[in-house]
Amino acid sequence: SRRLAHQSIYPFQLTCLELAGFLLSPSLSIVVPASPSLSSSSSSSSSPSSPARPLAHMMSEQGPTTTTTTTTASLQELGISSDENTALTPGTLFKTLYPDIVAPAAVGTILKWCDAARSDYFGKLGAMKALRWLELGSVMRSNAIEFLVPLAKWSEKVCCKTGVHVRPHLQRLGRTSFAFRFTVSAEDGEPLARVESVLVSIDRRDPTKPVPVPNAESLKPLLRPALVPPVHVAPASSSSRPPAAFVWKTVVRKSDCHALEHINNAVYGQLIEDARGAAALAGALPPDLANAEDAKGFPRAALIEYMGQPGEGDVLNVAVWGDAETGVVYFEIFMDDGSVVTKATIATGDHTLSSSSNFVGSSLARPAVSKL
Repeated sequence: SRRLAHQSIYPFQLTCLELAGFLLSPSLSIVVPASPSLSSSSSSSSSPSSPARPLAHMMSEQGPTTTTTTTTASLQELGISSDENTALTPGTLFKTLYPDIVAPAAVGTILKWCDAARSDYFGKLGAMKALRWLELGSVMRSNAIEFLVPLAKWSEKVCCKTGVHVRPHLQRLGRTSFAFRFTVSAEDGEPLARVESVLVSIDRRDPTKPVPVPNAESLKPLLRPALVPPVHVAPASSSSRPPAAFVWKTVVRKSDCHALEHINNAVYGQLIEDARGAAALAGALPPDLANAEDAKGFPRAALIEYMGQPGEGDVLNVAVWGDAETGVVYFEIFMDDGSVVTKATIATGDHTLSSSSNFVGSSLARPAVSKL
């Protein structure tokens, strides 16, 4: 049941026992209203391997906003409503539970909500077959979160049994990649966060091989690039991790993985906060950066870049270091063989942030990263 709590699962994959555990899970956010949705494959989609397969080379370009494909089907032929308001779905309402409230869970909780809301978006469009490939034939390349409220307001608005609205918008269609932006709002409408997710279309027979986004030209009417402002975050460190960086070890659990047996993208939000807590206990971080439950340490923004595909049983080393001057905590997750599978940042305080569009995508293909 904990495995299922991190993801949306195809209804036909649920056995009776799994369904019972899914419904009874104490850490599950309930989606209201329920609607047909596709399984989120925003984590990597190949069989687990060690070392993890690199993903960085798949994002060598964001691609233009227009693209040429061999498919010229109209939205109607794809089964998508031609109504202008189709792309303006009301989003998904999540009823929050206690595990969603605690500050160290904020990053992972938001990513979990966005995962489910994106799948729900595809279902509400009514184009299950046409959009199935986008959801199942893609891997997450990056997630950027900008929090719009401080800790006190987060705790007030995201309290047990209240509701949170997550509304996705198709932001960009490139040649082999596409992006969603999300607005996360309290039940009373107050904005809590903005999120940008970049995904790469892959060959499902070879998940390391990028392929053109299917039906991209036909899907362009769904684009709503102006609805959500840019997401501002702190970029990942451009230098190597410091030799003295604190390293926290963990093992990928079965409950961390999605149906395709790779660690789910939202779980990384939990991993980096767990690693920050361990570093704080060891005295390895400046006091103002150490604690998400402190107003100064609560995330102002977070960025996670996915570069590999660790699976159940893989040992992960999470390096953590902080910069008190910039208010940023840096993370680098690597395997025992040294291969880096994830880079991340959590920005705190009132320091200047950068638009994620300035580096998410283009900077992910930096030579230092693409060699991994």
